[in-house]
Amino acid sequence: MIVDLQHVSLTYQSPDGEVEALRDVTFDVRDGEFISLVGPSGCGKSTLLSIICGLERPTSGQVCLDGEPVTGPTARIGYMPQKDQLFPWRSIWSNVLLGPELRGETALRRDRAQELLERYGLASFARKTPSQLSGGMRQRVALIRTLVPDPEILLLDEPFSALDYQTRLSVSADIYGIIRRERKTALLVTHDISESVSLSDRVVVLSGRPGRVKAIHDLAALRGLPPMARRERDDFRRCFNEIWKELDVNA
Repeated sequence: MIVDLQHVSLTYQSPDGEVEALRDVTFDVRDGEFISLVGPSGCGKSTLLSIICGLERPTSGQVCLDGEPVTGPTARIGYMPQKDQLFPWRSIWSNVLLGPELRGETALRRDRAQELLERYGLASFARKTPSQLSGGMRQRVALIRTLVPDPEILLLDEPFSALDYQTRLSVSADIYGIIRRERKTALLVTHDISESVSLSDRVVVLSGRPGRVKAIHDLAALRGLPPMARRERDDFRRCFNEIWKELDVNA
């Protein structure tokens, strides 16, 4: 395994007192695996990503990368937030090189940025600004920006939520293909059950706050199939229904 969460809990202070966000979360992510995290709003999914990438410390428990505890941000992990966060005044080229620029690595990463833009059909848009691109293309740029430093692990925090349904289907399949081709390990936070089943090797279902692991679904029967092909299978519908029942707050 490349990521290992052991008994991760988090409690924080709010104006109304202590809030228990996560309780005793334990699961692992294997090298090259695509994992989805689903759960009710406010159950701590995004907080869990912040803990994994070292931006937050758990109250108890720990996260390890290859057996070493995470104590802070690391270049081994790339984070793709909900919004593309492209700077509107910068070209696509300068946006994808922003991270290396801030670390003084522009020269080192320039060839990789060019290669990724060409590989995924965006080289002809390199001199354009984000406002000249569609929402789906902007998300591809955001993923390429995350990939330029060549992280081993990608954390994706609902990156398709702002897109309309048709674009979301297309872009999620596109980004799934990019992640597979680049052979990255990925952890996706999503509210969309269909999305989680169509993209993942396993789906981790969290309970309502405090977030706990309610179930882990191994999608071995769907593994190797592209996202749209999965949606036509009986195993897709069966797993969707199981997760739906697990997320029912009245169940």
